[in-house]
Amino acid sequence: MLAILFCAMLRSQIPADTSNAALCDSPRKPDLLACAENQRREAQANLDRYLSVATKVLAEESPSVMAAFNRAQKAWLAYADAECRVLYESSGQGEREIQFAFCRVGQIRARTHEIWSLYLADVDAGLPEPPGPCDP
Repeated sequence: MLAILFCAMLRSQIPADTSNAALCDSPRKPDLLACAENQRREAQANLDRYLSVATKVLAEESPSVMAAFNRAQKAWLAYADAECRVLYESSGQGEREIQFAFCRVGQIRARTHEIWSLYLADVDAGLPEPPGPCDP
């Protein structure tokens, strides 16, 4: 898992668009944090789209499937936060916030891909395969 997170953090620093490029290329901590926040917002919006479609697909299954999915998503939120907190605690003082921020981006991207592969890949959901955590 740490290898995936490491890959996600490194690749997450590749800007999603050119307007974020200057922030992501900067050596300054405030710029890198802004870069990560921009990428987090974009990744979260994408996850929200995939979750919305998956919810509609799973709601057609049964109430128990939907309840299980909601429990899984709640557990994932706690897991993702805990995993990034480990990285935060194990990072050097000056890098903690940056490591944590990019970890969140990687976790969100990984979850989006997981939602797609588990619940949407085999149905005509109208959503393409999202990038994985290590894709630019």
